[in-house]
Amino acid sequence: MNRDDRLELLDEAWDGESGFLGSVRSGEFDLDAGEAYAALLSRIPPIGETAEARLVQLIWFAPTFIEWQLE
Repeated sequence: MNRDDRLELLDEAWDGESGFLGSVRSGEFDLDAGEAYAALLSRIPPIGETAEARLVQLIWFAPTFIEWQLE
């Protein structure tokens, strides 16, 4: 999987209708989609001293967002 494919899949995770994080926002938790999202995150190669801005935008807020949905 190349960088562009990963970014596209990470962006799709935020989609309000079909993405894992979009579903969580709607109060729905799909275990399979959650596992697929975690697997996608695990395929991000180690980041050196700098990171691509778009990658940071797509992953930085996710943990906080999920925690807020639990509350």
